[in-house]
Amino acid sequence: MIRSLEGKGPQVHATAWVSEAAYVVGDIVIGERSSVWPSAVVRADEGRVTIGQWSNIQDGAVVHADYDAEIGDYVTVGHSAVVHSAKIGNYCLIGNNATVLDDVVLGDYCLVAAGAVVLPGVEAPANSLLVGAPAQVRPLDPKHLPLLESRGERYAQKAQRYKKEGL
Repeated sequence: MIRSLEGKGPQVHATAWVSEAAYVVGDIVIGERSSVWPSAVVRADEGRVTIGQWSNIQDGAVVHADYDAEIGDYVTVGHSAVVHSAKIGNYCLIGNNATVLDDVVLGDYCLVAAGAVVLPGVEAPANSLLVGAPAQVRPLDPKHLPLLESRGERYAQKAQRYKKEGL
């Protein structure tokens, strides 16, 4: 479901896909080949949410903006993860059930482990692994880079299958 709020409606690129079972409302920009999956909520009732190209917001995830939130290119926001008024760089993975809170800034190629809780104001440089609750920032092992680089294309292809079927 895609809805406007107070005259501001989502701008969804023609090649993007939003599940009919997702809820996308307010001042939102969704880029080329990006996708929003069933039960996901992208809510921009105070600030703008910008989702870059080739990114995916998976089932049950929540992206909310009390003030602007940015999701870069080739980003995966995993199942049931929460991103709240944060800035996520390119080629990042927010693991399943992870929580990324206000004013967090993640550089490119960051991996937030499943279940991690990234507290408000954390800034992680590029190539970081964030793990634990509260999350600790560690260097990312280069062996994880192919995972971060492949998710966007994989989910874009999957989304096109759903889009083709009118789902």
